[in-house]
Amino acid sequence: LYSNNLQGEIVKQHLTATSICLTHCGNFVVIGYSSGNVERFNIQSGIHRFSYGTPQCHKGPVRGVAVDLVNQMVISGGQDGYVSFWFFKSVDKSAMKSLSVGEGVNFFHMHKESAMLCVSLDDFSLSVVDLDTKAVVRRFVGHSGQVTDVTFSPDSRWVISASMDCTIRTWDVYSGQLVDCFQVDAACTSLTMSPNGEFLATSHVDYKGIFLWSNRTLYSLVSLKPLSADSVFPLVSLPSTASGTTDQVVDQENESDLDSEDLKLEQIENMITFSGLPSSRWQNILDIDVIKKRNKPLEAPKVPKAAPFFLPTLPSLNLEFDLSAFKENEDGVRTVTLQNVRRNLTPFAKLLMDSSDFQPVIEKLKSLGPSAIDFEVNSLAMEGEDCEALLLKFMQMLNHLLRSCRDFELAQAYLALFLKVHGETVATTSALCSYMDELKEAQDCGWRELQNTIWYTLAVVDLKLKEGSGGLLSNTER
Repeated sequence: LYSNNLQGEIVKQHLTATSICLTHCGNFVVIGYSSGNVERFNIQSGIHRFSYGTPQCHKGPVRGVAVDLVNQMVISGGQDGYVSFWFFKSVDKSAMKSLSVGEGVNFFHMHKESAMLCVSLDDFSLSVVDLDTKAVVRRFVGHSGQVTDVTFSPDSRWVISASMDCTIRTWDVYSGQLVDCFQVDAACTSLTMSPNGEFLATSHVDYKGIFLWSNRTLYSLVSLKPLSADSVFPLVSLPSTASGTTDQVVDQENESDLDSEDLKLEQIENMITFSGLPSSRWQNILDIDVIKKRNKPLEAPKVPKAAPFFLPTLPSLNLEFDLSAFKENEDGVRTVTLQNVRRNLTPFAKLLMDSSDFQPVIEKLKSLGPSAIDFEVNSLAMEGEDCEALLLKFMQMLNHLLRSCRDFELAQAYLALFLKVHGETVATTSALCSYMDELKEAQDCGWRELQNTIWYTLAVVDLKLKEGSGGLLSNTER
């Protein structure tokens, strides 16, 4: 793109575009040329719209152009050491102001939300220009090589710069000080920050990939103290790619898995361990009946007029047809046999009856939701001789869970639901009632440890508040 008045110069001087800026609205592009001209074009049609300067903006190549957020002002910087401000739309082509920055401009980087412009100069320094006052408000000196790129943090508090001296520096705009600097093996050619300030993305000489650096100030308290010019800056290796460290990653994951298994198997003495499950998996177990009543439809479901056939199903949450009762004799006639009570047990009840260490039963309960747990506990009360044995088995499982001091909150929820559903049956059955004493002892033992810990913590906190309440309150207020 070029205007009609530049056609002769293109032939004579081999005119080239040295800088470009797309407006925030996306309708216009402003181009700076090696001749010192700055032109504005329409993006969609490519038609020339305006020429800035009389006749030129700068004496020499234009190194940087920028447009503010609302298309009111155009900023240009040239090799002649001036930053000029122009009206975006005006009959007058003269500059609003020309600001001398002392050295030739290398390039621009603008933070439109805060109206701040960072100008990289040929002497390897950086100047921050406030577009509202049209003045240099900060100047950063420290790089010993050509500055390749700069970027602002999302809140415009920091300016992060990269240079051919293989350093990446962070400058605090408010204090005007260098607050962080590190060296890399290969010079950084380009950098930018993520919109939330979480990551810094960089590219480097002789590397095809993009490297990501995490912002530690988002995760922990980091004290950013000013660094002096004679400070020794650490050499930081570039982030490794996943393919280059696959074996190490696998080994570390295996070691972490082994460590987690060891920690899981070893229970600390006199300590209570929680399951780590979400509270929604056990907190509403006692209120399942209330939730069901609340969610009950106003109109009862209608029974279908006719069904093609009916098949008996097993008592389970999963729909399973029970065809074991239908047997064919030698003549091909089907006969129905009576099932014993054992076959009417749910899969969970069968697992409970066959289990000796109760760990599979506990894992099964932990995998179920509140409604499923309520169904399984209610299904324990079945007619027949196995009912008492089944309830006793569940009580033994609760006793084992309470004495192991594991999954403490789950044990409390399961015990409360069991007593709510089967409390009357336990009270009227001598064998179950006598076992309640042992279950109560296990409950008191676990709760006593937790209660003593809570009381001790409350006592220590109360003592510290009485001894130094003034200092603690002042820190809290700050």
